[in-house]
Amino acid sequence: MKYFVAVFLGIFLAQSSAFGAKAESEHPPLSEDTKKAIAQYKRAPSEANKQNLLNALNKSYDAVIAQKKEKLAQREKERDKNIDLWLNGVKRGKNPPFMNLQTDNNKGNERQIVAKAISAYNQNKSAQNESALREALSAYYEAFLEEQRAHIKETEDLRSERIAMSFERFSSDRFALSPKGEANKSANRLSVDEVLAEIIANYINVGAEMLPVNPESRVRERKFNAQINDAQKAYLQDKSAQNKAKLREAIAEAYNAALMARVQSVKSAQSKGTKGGAKLLDKMTDNAFLEEQFSELTTQRNLYGRIDRIVSFGGNTADEWTPRQKQDSLNLSTALKSGDKNATTREFNALYDKMLKAQDSHLQATKQRLDLLIDECLDSLTKETPTQNHAPKKSPKNSALR
Repeated sequence: MKYFVAVFLGIFLAQSSAFGAKAESEHPPLSEDTKKAIAQYKRAPSEANKQNLLNALNKSYDAVIAQKKEKLAQREKERDKNIDLWLNGVKRGKNPPFMNLQTDNNKGNERQIVAKAISAYNQNKSAQNESALREALSAYYEAFLEEQRAHIKETEDLRSERIAMSFERFSSDRFALSPKGEANKSANRLSVDEVLAEIIANYINVGAEMLPVNPESRVRERKFNAQINDAQKAYLQDKSAQNKAKLREAIAEAYNAALMARVQSVKSAQSKGTKGGAKLLDKMTDNAFLEEQFSELTTQRNLYGRIDRIVSFGGNTADEWTPRQKQDSLNLSTALKSGDKNATTREFNALYDKMLKAQDSHLQATKQRLDLLIDECLDSLTKETPTQNHAPKKSPKNSALR
């Protein structure tokens, strides 16, 4: 794995549902203005170029905060709609998706209250119990909104510190705009038609996390990126065996959490069989959707995002990557383009079933090689570089950050 540390840890928010719109990652690709500013500063580290880079970073930060506030406003507006979706699901005998998650989402108390309310409603579908259930779902939703409000405030409060960290990282010798001098090699080499099997796998991977509100993956991502970043920083300041062990511990926790989430998702998908892919099949004729999913698979991600990809697909799909079942993907593409609904359904169901089995086998194999993957990540984060013995560059003073 290549070294590419996420810098704006926990500050970027993409739309949550993997098949609603954007990626799970909170670390969107660097803007072209920022890339140019980084390149200019690296070529000539003058005060003017330094300020230009700081301006670009602040502009990106402003955009992130604005996006977060816009998304929060949208979720506040859709509050009743989302609660109704959950409530109606319970009435049909289905738990809200967040109740099926086995990963920590910092809302354990609210989930317990919802569980008790669901149990009471299922035993006696009275108006009183329905009202109590709605109240419990509303409390869960409010806890989510409050979590997002607190995150936005934290993002605003930590602007200076994070801009300084970003400047230090982007201007260092350890950071490269492209690990191999060519961004997104897999995206340049592959076509959408060749990765339809992996788009299906991504759908299977999402599983129970396909929520109207999806804070779970976001909580997980912020937590592990911050933990690994702090542990790495401590190690680089004091390269003791103890600090290295703590860094490995943080990496291991991230890998295990990603694996647990994916195992649960695949298990959920397997219980539904090929019928579980019906919604995806309906979207497969939408070229814009397929392009979006291709971008989701091949766009660079932050550290936890890459760990999740390695767990989910066996490698960082934004770099070197050989997609599975390429010929089957091409066969499905041909059927889709032919307009033959029966042929499309036949090819899709066959490939969906194949990827259900492939994902299960892949995750079982990943369990066996987890220690190796953790050690590879540890090595990439502790590896010496030719310039590490040089005096470190000073971080910009806070007065220059704005």
